[in-house]
Amino acid sequence: MTRNMAPYYPRHPQFVAAARDAAELSRTLTGVAIVVLSFFLAPLLMGLMPMDAEAFSAFAKGDKPFSLIVQLGFFAIPLTALVFVVRQLHGRRFATLFGDSVVFADLKRAFLGVTALALAMEVLPPWVGADLVAEVRPLTPWLLAAVVSLPFVLLQTSTEELFFRGYLQQQLAVRWRSPFVWMVLPSAIFGASHYFNAMGPAEGVLWAVWAMLIGIAAADLTARSGSIGAAIGLHFANNVHALLLYGFKDSEASGLALVLLVPVDPALRARGLEALADPTVIFEFIYILLAVGVMWLAARVAIRL
Repeated sequence: MTRNMAPYYPRHPQFVAAARDAAELSRTLTGVAIVVLSFFLAPLLMGLMPMDAEAFSAFAKGDKPFSLIVQLGFFAIPLTALVFVVRQLHGRRFATLFGDSVVFADLKRAFLGVTALALAMEVLPPWVGADLVAEVRPLTPWLLAAVVSLPFVLLQTSTEELFFRGYLQQQLAVRWRSPFVWMVLPSAIFGASHYFNAMGPAEGVLWAVWAMLIGIAAADLTARSGSIGAAIGLHFANNVHALLLYGFKDSEASGLALVLLVPVDPALRARGLEALADPTVIFEFIYILLAVGVMWLAARVAIRL
């Protein structure tokens, strides 16, 4: 049964109501298992591509436009799995994951609002020092790759939002009133999945905290608006900025970046948890908190909530 939500989330009960008729925990856990396994299926299928181990390792690095776009395209696999779970396991339409009919308007507004904020932050100091820039890619090829890549970045961000803020948030919120369950728990899982993007424990915690805060902001926007449009718009703008503007030269997922920075010392990236007490790492935590906070505010202003 759906319980009363907090008064500042009046649209949330309608958003989660679609999950009411098939909200058994066992059914939800089965759905989660299917989708999570499908995320691991993509790398396995990529491993079947006709190339030797060295070529595959270079391809998987994602430091070239084509390889990174292909990796983003593999998010069609978990998206397909999610469609199957919602329709076959829960007996409802896939469209119910999107929520209110304003979803596409909210997606556009939140994306433009957060993108405008990100661009404003780029032109304001402090600026990236010239000594940190290893290479700037030629503008025309970069623009062509960027245009081609945008639908694939949208596929990736939409898949993650449909699973974490659509499916999981609905399935949990229809059973439990507490935002800790339907907002924090999926966001913590989302954050933990990003821990393995790093080379070392300290860097992994920074990745996890960043992703968890993005998840909480997206869950809040979803609960406020009654649709996942703003959540996708926020996530899409964040990933477009992260993938298309900056990357570290010859590093993972740098294939679409316009500006390639001098790589960070691997020893710094591989630091253990003791580095979390370092003042520079503490500053990074503060920066992450502020950056996600202002993006969340920009999305709220954009959708007028």
